[in-house]
Amino acid sequence: MWTFEESVSHVALEFEHTDLIIESSSHGVKIKRKKYFIDRNTPHMVVNIPCSSVTEMAVFNDVLDHLEGKKYDYNAYFWLGLLGFRRKFFGIPLPNRNIAESGDGYLCTEILGPILHFLSHRGYNLYHVDLAIMTPYALYKELSERYQGD
Repeated sequence: MWTFEESVSHVALEFEHTDLIIESSSHGVKIKRKKYFIDRNTPHMVVNIPCSSVTEMAVFNDVLDHLEGKKYDYNAYFWLGLLGFRRKFFGIPLPNRNIAESGDGYLCTEILGPILHFLSHRGYNLYHVDLAIMTPYALYKELSERYQGD
C-alpha cells in the first residue's frame, strides 16, 4: 500500500515442509504453489517459525478448515488505506483496530488469526494485535523481533 511506504505490501503463510502457501488476496483465501507466489511477490521476506512437520500440517489444515474460499475484506483494506493516507499526510497515528473489518472477509495479515493459538504456546502472544489494522511490513517486523534468535 503506497500510503505506508513500506518495503513489503503482502503477506502469506509459507510452509517449510511443503511447496504450498496460503494467502488472502483480491481473489480471496487461496492455496498456491510457493514458486507462483515468489515469482509474483518480489521482494519478499520470510520469518521462520520453527515447528515439526506434524505441527505444520496441523496448522495448514486448521487454516484450510477455517479460511479456504473466504472472500477478501475490501472494506477493511480501503479503510486501512484511508488511515494510511491520514498518517502519511497529517501525522495521525493508526488506531488500535480497524472498524471496517467485516468479520467474514480476510486481509492478507488476518490469515495469521488461526495460528495465534499455536504461537501463544510458543511464548509469542499476538492476541493484543488487531491483524486487520496491521500492515504486512509491520507484521513482518513484529514477528521478526519475536522470533529473532530462535
